[in-house]
Amino acid sequence: MNRISIKRIGLAQKLSGMVFLLGILIYIPSIILGAVTNLNRIKTELADYKQGVEMRVQNAFEPAIWNYDIESLRKLITLELNNENLESVRVSTEEISLIWLSSKDGEVVDETVAPQGKYIEKKVIPVYRMDEQERIIAYATIWYDYSPIRQEYFKQLIHDLLLVGAIFLTISVAVTISSYVRLVRPLEVIRNSMIEAGKSASVGRKKLGKARFNRAFSEIKTMALDMENMFNEIEEANQKIRENEAQFRAFFNQAGVGVVQVIANSGELVIANQRYCEIVGYSVEELKNMTYTDITHEEDIKNQIIMTEKLINGEI
Repeated sequence: MNRISIKRIGLAQKLSGMVFLLGILIYIPSIILGAVTNLNRIKTELADYKQGVEMRVQNAFEPAIWNYDIESLRKLITLELNNENLESVRVSTEEISLIWLSSKDGEVVDETVAPQGKYIEKKVIPVYRMDEQERIIAYATIWYDYSPIRQEYFKQLIHDLLLVGAIFLTISVAVTISSYVRLVRPLEVIRNSMIEAGKSASVGRKKLGKARFNRAFSEIKTMALDMENMFNEIEEANQKIRENEAQFRAFFNQAGVGVVQVIANSGELVIANQRYCEIVGYSVEELKNMTYTDITHEEDIKNQIIMTEKLINGEI
Protein backbone atom coordinates (compact mmCIF):
# COMPACT_ATOMS: atom_id res chain seq x y z
CA MET A 1 0.00 0.00 0.00
CA ASN A 2 1.46 3.38 -0.98
CA ARG A 3 2.09 6.41 1.20
CA ILE A 4 -1.09 8.19 0.05
CA SER A 5 -3.19 5.19 1.01
CA ILE A 6 -1.58 5.06 4.44
CA LYS A 7 -2.27 8.76 4.97
CA ARG A 8 -5.89 8.37 3.94
CA ILE A 9 -6.31 5.34 6.19
CA GLY A 10 -4.82 7.39 9.01
CA LEU A 11 -7.36 10.11 8.29
CA ALA A 12 -10.16 7.56 8.35
CA GLN A 13 -8.90 6.19 11.66
CA LYS A 14 -8.74 9.68 13.16
CA LEU A 15 -12.30 10.32 12.04
CA SER A 16 -13.53 7.06 13.51
CA GLY A 17 -11.59 7.77 16.71
CA MET A 18 -13.30 11.14 17.01
CA VAL A 19 -16.68 9.48 16.54
CA PHE A 20 -15.81 6.89 19.19
CA LEU A 21 -14.61 9.48 21.72
CA LEU A 22 -17.60 11.72 21.04
CA GLY A 23 -19.94 8.81 21.64
CA ILE A 24 -18.14 7.88 24.85
CA LEU A 25 -18.28 11.47 26.11
CA ILE A 26 -21.98 11.61 25.37
CA TYR A 27 -22.78 8.22 26.90
CA ILE A 28 -20.56 8.34 30.00
CA PRO A 29 -22.91 10.73 31.88
CA SER A 30 -25.81 8.39 31.17
CA ILE A 31 -23.76 5.44 32.45
CA ILE A 32 -22.90 7.34 35.63
CA LEU A 33 -26.52 8.37 36.09
CA GLY A 34 -27.64 4.79 35.54
CA ALA A 35 -25.05 3.52 38.03
CA VAL A 36 -26.17 6.01 40.68
CA THR A 37 -29.81 5.15 40.06
CA ASN A 38 -29.05 1.44 40.27
CA LEU A 39 -27.09 1.95 43.50
CA ASN A 40 -29.97 3.86 45.08
CA ARG A 41 -32.35 1.11 44.00
CA ILE A 42 -30.13 -1.53 45.58
CA LYS A 43 -29.91 0.44 48.81
CA THR A 44 -33.69 0.79 48.91
CA GLU A 45 -34.23 -2.92 48.24
CA LEU A 46 -31.64 -3.85 50.87
CA ALA A 47 -33.26 -1.58 53.45
CA ASP A 48 -36.66 -3.12 52.69
CA TYR A 49 -35.17 -6.61 52.98
CA LYS A 50 -33.55 -5.85 56.34
CA GLN A 51 -36.79 -4.40 57.63
CA GLY A 52 -38.62 -7.53 56.50
CA VAL A 53 -36.07 -9.78 58.22
CA GLU A 54 -36.44 -7.88 61.49
CA MET A 55 -40.23 -8.11 61.30
CA ARG A 56 -40.12 -11.87 60.65
CA VAL A 57 -37.65 -12.37 63.46
CA GLN A 58 -39.95 -10.53 65.84
CA ASN A 59 -43.18 -12.17 64.72
CA ALA A 60 -42.12 -15.68 63.65
CA PHE A 61 -39.24 -16.38 66.03
CA GLU A 62 -41.07 -15.31 69.20
CA PRO A 63 -43.39 -18.37 69.55
CA ALA A 64 -40.56 -20.83 68.90
CA ILE A 65 -38.28 -19.06 71.37
CA TRP A 66 -40.96 -18.84 74.05
CA ASN A 67 -41.78 -22.53 73.63
CA TYR A 68 -38.09 -23.42 73.32
CA ASP A 69 -38.81 -25.09 69.98
CA ILE A 70 -35.27 -25.33 68.58
CA GLU A 71 -36.33 -27.38 65.55
CA SER A 72 -38.82 -24.71 64.47
CA LEU A 73 -36.14 -22.06 64.96
CA ARG A 74 -33.79 -24.06 62.74
CA LYS A 75 -36.37 -24.21 59.96
CA LEU A 76 -37.13 -20.50 60.22
CA ILE A 77 -33.45 -19.52 60.20
CA THR A 78 -32.75 -21.89 57.30
CA LEU A 79 -35.43 -20.16 55.26
CA GLU A 80 -33.87 -16.79 55.99
CA LEU A 81 -30.37 -18.01 55.10
CA ASN A 82 -31.56 -18.86 51.61
CA ASN A 83 -31.01 -15.19 50.83
CA GLU A 84 -27.40 -14.61 49.79
CA ASN A 85 -27.28 -11.30 51.65
CA LEU A 86 -27.67 -13.09 54.98
CA GLU A 87 -24.52 -14.74 56.32
CA SER A 88 -25.34 -15.94 59.82
CA VAL A 89 -28.11 -15.90 62.48
CA ARG A 90 -27.77 -16.59 66.18
CA VAL A 91 -30.64 -16.68 68.67
CA SER A 92 -29.70 -16.43 72.33
CA THR A 93 -30.96 -15.39 75.69
CA GLU A 94 -28.99 -13.50 78.27
CA GLU A 95 -27.76 -16.81 79.68
CA ILE A 96 -27.30 -19.23 76.76
CA SER A 97 -27.14 -19.51 72.98
CA LEU A 98 -30.17 -21.33 71.64
CA ILE A 99 -29.10 -21.82 68.04
CA TRP A 100 -26.48 -20.41 65.67
CA LEU A 101 -26.56 -21.19 61.97
CA SER A 102 -24.56 -19.90 58.99
CA SER A 103 -24.65 -20.29 55.23
CA LYS A 104 -21.48 -21.91 53.85
CA ASP A 105 -21.21 -22.55 50.11
CA GLY A 106 -24.97 -22.83 49.76
CA GLU A 107 -25.43 -25.10 52.78
CA VAL A 108 -26.74 -24.21 56.24
CA VAL A 109 -24.41 -25.37 59.01
CA ASP A 110 -24.02 -24.85 62.73
CA GLU A 111 -21.74 -21.98 63.61
CA THR A 112 -19.55 -21.09 66.55
CA VAL A 113 -17.44 -18.22 65.18
CA ALA A 114 -18.73 -14.79 64.19
CA PRO A 115 -18.31 -13.99 60.48
CA GLN A 116 -15.59 -11.50 59.59
CA GLY A 117 -15.20 -9.42 56.49
CA LYS A 118 -15.09 -5.94 55.02
CA TYR A 119 -18.69 -6.07 53.88
CA ILE A 120 -20.16 -7.89 56.89
CA GLU A 121 -22.67 -5.95 59.00
CA LYS A 122 -23.81 -7.14 62.42
CA LYS A 123 -27.28 -6.31 63.74
CA VAL A 124 -28.74 -7.34 67.13
CA ILE A 125 -32.55 -7.51 67.21
CA PRO A 126 -34.36 -7.85 70.55
CA VAL A 127 -37.28 -10.30 70.51
CA TYR A 128 -40.19 -9.18 72.70
CA ARG A 129 -42.89 -11.30 74.30
CA MET A 130 -46.11 -11.01 72.34
CA ASP A 131 -48.35 -10.17 75.28
CA GLU A 132 -45.69 -8.19 77.11
CA GLN A 133 -44.20 -5.72 74.63
CA GLU A 134 -41.61 -4.44 77.07
CA ARG A 135 -40.27 -7.87 78.00
CA ILE A 136 -37.26 -9.09 76.01
CA ILE A 137 -37.14 -12.87 75.88
CA ALA A 138 -34.18 -13.30 73.51
CA TYR A 139 -31.82 -11.63 71.08
CA ALA A 140 -31.43 -12.44 67.40
CA THR A 141 -27.98 -11.51 66.13
CA ILE A 142 -27.87 -11.24 62.35
CA TRP A 143 -24.80 -10.88 60.16
CA TYR A 144 -25.55 -9.38 56.76
CA ASP A 145 -23.10 -9.95 53.91
CA TYR A 146 -23.10 -7.21 51.26
CA SER A 147 -20.46 -8.87 49.05
CA PRO A 148 -22.91 -10.64 46.68
CA ILE A 149 -25.02 -7.56 46.05
CA ARG A 150 -21.88 -5.46 45.62
CA GLN A 151 -20.46 -7.94 43.12
CA GLU A 152 -23.73 -7.95 41.22
CA TYR A 153 -23.72 -4.16 41.10
CA PHE A 154 -20.20 -3.91 39.67
CA LYS A 155 -20.86 -6.81 37.33
CA GLN A 156 -23.81 -4.92 35.86
CA LEU A 157 -21.75 -1.73 35.64
CA ILE A 158 -18.92 -3.48 33.79
CA HIS A 159 -21.46 -5.11 31.50
CA ASP A 160 -22.91 -1.71 30.62
CA LEU A 161 -19.46 -0.25 29.97
CA LEU A 162 -18.43 -3.16 27.77
CA LEU A 163 -21.71 -2.98 25.89
CA VAL A 164 -21.25 0.73 25.21
CA GLY A 165 -17.62 0.18 24.24
CA ALA A 166 -18.61 -2.58 21.83
CA ILE A 167 -21.31 -0.41 20.26
CA PHE A 168 -19.04 2.57 19.67
CA LEU A 169 -16.15 0.35 18.59
CA THR A 170 -18.44 -1.13 15.96
CA ILE A 171 -19.45 2.36 14.88
CA SER A 172 -15.81 3.49 14.67
CA VAL A 173 -14.86 0.42 12.61
CA ALA A 174 -17.78 1.11 10.29
CA VAL A 175 -16.67 4.74 9.92
CA THR A 176 -13.10 3.60 9.23
CA ILE A 177 -14.22 1.18 6.52
CA SER A 178 -16.57 3.75 5.00
CA SER A 179 -13.87 6.43 5.00
CA TYR A 180 -11.41 4.00 3.44
CA VAL A 181 -13.85 3.12 0.69
CA ARG A 182 -14.72 6.76 0.03
CA LEU A 183 -11.20 8.21 0.24
CA VAL A 184 -8.60 5.59 -0.57
CA ARG A 185 -10.17 3.60 -3.39
CA PRO A 186 -10.86 6.63 -5.63
CA LEU A 187 -7.29 7.84 -5.07
CA GLU A 188 -5.98 4.39 -5.92
CA VAL A 189 -7.91 4.46 -9.19
CA ILE A 190 -6.54 7.92 -10.05
CA ARG A 191 -3.01 6.88 -9.14
CA ASN A 192 -3.17 3.71 -11.24
CA SER A 193 -4.55 5.71 -14.16
CA MET A 194 -1.65 8.17 -13.90
CA ILE A 195 0.86 5.30 -13.78
CA GLU A 196 -0.66 3.74 -16.90
CA ALA A 197 -0.61 7.11 -18.66
CA GLY A 198 3.06 7.54 -17.74
CA LYS A 199 3.89 4.09 -19.07
CA SER A 200 2.08 4.84 -22.34
CA ALA A 201 3.97 8.11 -22.72
CA SER A 202 7.27 6.32 -22.07
CA VAL A 203 6.49 3.72 -24.72
CA GLY A 204 5.56 6.51 -27.15
CA ARG A 205 8.87 8.26 -26.59
CA LYS A 206 10.76 5.05 -27.30
CA LYS A 207 8.89 4.57 -30.57
CA LEU A 208 9.97 7.99 -31.87
CA GLY A 209 13.41 6.62 -32.56
CA LYS A 210 16.77 8.27 -32.64
CA ALA A 211 16.50 9.56 -36.22
CA ARG A 212 13.27 11.43 -35.54
CA PHE A 213 14.77 12.94 -32.41
CA ASN A 214 17.81 14.13 -34.39
CA ARG A 215 15.55 15.76 -37.01
CA ALA A 216 13.58 17.53 -34.31
CA PHE A 217 16.80 18.69 -32.64
CA SER A 218 18.15 20.00 -35.97
CA GLU A 219 14.98 22.02 -36.55
CA ILE A 220 15.19 23.51 -33.06
CA LYS A 221 18.85 24.39 -33.63
CA THR A 222 18.00 26.13 -36.92
CA MET A 223 15.23 28.12 -35.23
CA ALA A 224 17.67 29.20 -32.52
CA LEU A 225 20.19 30.41 -35.11
CA ASP A 226 17.49 32.35 -36.99
CA MET A 227 16.39 34.03 -33.78
CA GLU A 228 19.99 34.92 -32.95
CA ASN A 229 20.45 36.51 -36.41
CA MET A 230 17.20 38.44 -35.99
CA PHE A 231 18.33 39.81 -32.62
CA ASN A 232 21.67 40.85 -34.16
CA GLU A 233 19.90 42.72 -36.96
CA ILE A 234 17.66 44.50 -34.47
CA GLU A 235 20.69 45.52 -32.42
CA GLU A 236 22.44 46.87 -35.53
CA ALA A 237 19.34 48.89 -36.48
CA ASN A 238 19.11 50.33 -32.97
CA GLN A 239 22.77 51.26 -33.13
CA LYS A 240 22.24 53.15 -36.40
CA ILE A 241 19.25 54.94 -34.91
CA ARG A 242 21.32 56.02 -31.93
CA GLU A 243 24.11 57.25 -34.22
CA ASN A 244 21.67 59.24 -36.40
CA GLU A 245 20.07 60.71 -33.32
CA ALA A 246 23.47 61.79 -32.01
CA GLN A 247 24.30 63.41 -35.36
CA PHE A 248 20.96 65.20 -35.42
CA ARG A 249 21.42 66.53 -31.89
CA ALA A 250 24.91 67.75 -32.72
CA PHE A 251 23.62 69.58 -35.82
CA PHE A 252 20.57 70.87 -33.92
CA ASN A 253 22.52 72.29 -31.00
CA GLN A 254 25.45 73.69 -33.01
CA ALA A 255 23.46 75.27 -35.83
CA GLY A 256 24.12 79.00 -36.41
CA VAL A 257 20.42 79.68 -36.96
CA GLY A 258 17.51 79.29 -34.59
CA VAL A 259 15.83 75.88 -34.84
CA VAL A 260 12.67 74.83 -33.03
CA GLN A 261 10.43 71.72 -33.16
CA VAL A 262 6.70 72.46 -33.02
CA ILE A 263 3.62 70.23 -32.78
CA ALA A 264 1.61 71.46 -35.74
CA ASN A 265 -1.88 70.70 -34.44
CA SER A 266 -1.49 72.35 -31.03
CA GLY A 267 1.34 74.76 -31.71
CA GLU A 268 3.28 73.53 -28.66
CA LEU A 269 7.04 74.04 -28.69
CA VAL A 270 8.82 70.74 -28.06
CA ILE A 271 12.49 71.60 -28.22
CA ALA A 272 14.64 74.51 -29.37
CA ASN A 273 18.38 75.04 -29.84
CA GLN A 274 20.45 77.57 -28.01
CA ARG A 275 20.45 80.03 -30.90
CA TYR A 276 16.64 80.09 -31.01
CA CYS A 277 16.50 80.73 -27.27
CA GLU A 278 18.83 83.71 -27.73
CA ILE A 279 16.63 85.10 -30.50
CA VAL A 280 13.30 84.90 -28.58
CA GLY A 281 14.78 85.56 -25.14
CA TYR A 282 13.39 82.43 -23.41
CA SER A 283 15.07 79.33 -22.02
CA VAL A 284 14.33 75.82 -23.29
CA GLU A 285 12.29 75.00 -20.16
CA GLU A 286 10.20 78.16 -20.56
CA LEU A 287 9.54 77.44 -24.23
CA LYS A 288 8.21 73.95 -23.38
CA ASN A 289 5.27 75.62 -21.61
CA MET A 290 4.48 77.94 -24.56
CA THR A 291 3.03 77.76 -28.08
CA TYR A 292 4.31 79.47 -31.21
CA THR A 293 1.51 82.06 -30.92
CA ASP A 294 3.02 83.21 -27.61
CA ILE A 295 6.19 84.35 -29.36
CA THR A 296 4.56 85.59 -32.61
CA HIS A 297 3.63 89.22 -33.13
CA GLU A 298 -0.12 89.61 -32.83
CA GLU A 299 -0.38 91.06 -36.34
CA ASP A 300 1.31 87.96 -37.74
CA ILE A 301 -0.64 85.33 -35.76
CA LYS A 302 -3.50 85.05 -38.28
CA ASN A 303 -1.15 84.60 -41.18
CA GLN A 304 0.91 82.10 -39.15
CA ILE A 305 -2.18 79.99 -38.43
CA ILE A 306 -3.10 79.94 -42.14
CA MET A 307 0.41 78.88 -43.10
CA THR A 308 0.38 76.14 -40.44
CA GLU A 309 -2.91 74.72 -41.74
CA LYS A 310 -1.53 74.61 -45.27
CA LEU A 311 1.53 72.81 -43.94
CA ILE A 312 -0.65 70.23 -42.20
CA ASN A 313 -2.76 69.73 -45.33
CA GLY A 314 0.34 69.26 -47.46
CA GLU A 315 -0.26 72.37 -49.52
CA ILE A 316 3.22 73.67 -48.80
